[in-house]
Amino acid sequence: MKTVYQMRVQLPDKLRSALERAASSAGKTPEAWASEVLERQLSVRDERLRGRFGSVDLGRPTGADNDEIEADLARAYDGGEEG
Repeated sequence: MKTVYQMRVQLPDKLRSALERAASSAGKTPEAWASEVLERQLSVRDERLRGRFGSVDLGRPTGADNDEIEADLARAYDGGEEG
């Protein structure tokens, strides 16, 4: 069973009227319509954020693969040694 959280929101008359019109057009109560819109918007936001996971390039190796790490170390030591 879903947990339901009730909250009280104060809206200016203009916004309240717009909410009531939108809800009426959808055949819903203002509370149900607002709840559905909020849930949908948060879901879209979360999906956009998840789509960014792994897309940042730090400019340096960050892999956990031992072969990659050893190759990176070998390159660093080979290029950093003075003869």
